[in-house]
Amino acid sequence: MKHLILPVSFMALAGVALSGHAQDAPAANINSMPKWSEFPLPPEKVPTPAELLAKVTETQNQRRLLRTEVRALVWDESDPNVFAQTARDKINPALSGPVEATYSVVEIEALAAELRRKAAPPPVVN
Repeated sequence: MKHLILPVSFMALAGVALSGHAQDAPAANINSMPKWSEFPLPPEKVPTPAELLAKVTETQNQRRLLRTEVRALVWDESDPNVFAQTARDKINPALSGPVEATYSVVEIEALAAELRRKAAPPPVVN
């Protein structure tokens, strides 16, 4: 079986190679090619390797400084519920509660008219 597969595979490969004809490369249209003037300009003010190294060193120094400052922070490990309740106690309960007063249509219209009157722009300065 092995002896039969090898010659058959060579024949198939040779047949594919001989049956297909070489494809021509597409013709280049010189008029559609970009001109050198259309290419973007090279970048200006490209940092030198020394400037890049200085910037990397500066960034690493800032990172070390920040880590030092963070390590020096005193973290509050108190109960967050106590903190939240203290904050809630500072809020006026009347401001955080629902509106319980109901207004009639006449009262709402009067309030809207009053707000419109207050919102009138000042006279134009000559």
